[in-house]
Amino acid sequence: LRKNVSERFYSKALLPPTMGDVSAVRTSGQMGVWGPAFLGWNLKWVLGYKGSNEVMLALLRGEIDSHATFDREIILKVLESGDFVTPVQTGVVGPDGKLVRGAHYPDIPVFSDLMLPYLKTEREKSAYAAWELLVQGGKWYALPPGTPDEIVAVYRKAFDQAVRDPAFVAATVKILGDDFTIASGDDMQRIAVKTDLISDSDIKFFDEIREKVGLRSAAKQN
Repeated sequence: LRKNVSERFYSKALLPPTMGDVSAVRTSGQMGVWGPAFLGWNLKWVLGYKGSNEVMLALLRGEIDSHATFDREIILKVLESGDFVTPVQTGVVGPDGKLVRGAHYPDIPVFSDLMLPYLKTEREKSAYAAWELLVQGGKWYALPPGTPDEIVAVYRKAFDQAVRDPAFVAATVKILGDDFTIASGDDMQRIAVKTDLISDSDIKFFDEIREKVGLRSAAKQN
């Protein structure tokens, strides 16, 4: 978030700062939906950028005021300019499965810690729990349904070896920081099963809060 718009970010009586992205359905970007809906954040979305590189270029040259990203390299670049602050973080998955502060951002509050006290109804709590699950998935790969077990095993073994490769680790640290985590095939299988159980009511609620803050539903953004 650009420093010179911080006051406006917290006051809906003022001109809203802009938040840019490809669309308003990306997982981390949902903070820019839940925040205005429940925490009183003052934001106006600017959508339609081609990709993350274009969004960050727009941020650095002043076209937009804010953006959400997991890319530590980009985060460091904008923070080193001295023109930006980080009001919240999604956090990293802790030992108990909850989102906690990342090692590199110990003074930045976790979004869920701000949100949970404001969720009053069971429907709000259920939809938010669904978002917390989705945000833990990160980038993932899957084989087609019905792939033989022996082929699945080969892919999982190759993945486990790849993520331990020093070159891979060095490149990942540069992007995500040295506190990044790797989910195994079994971990992702459990997340996928839980994700498949996200209810139609939760998905509908995502659209309802987008529309509440002046955005189109997910279907209408595609």
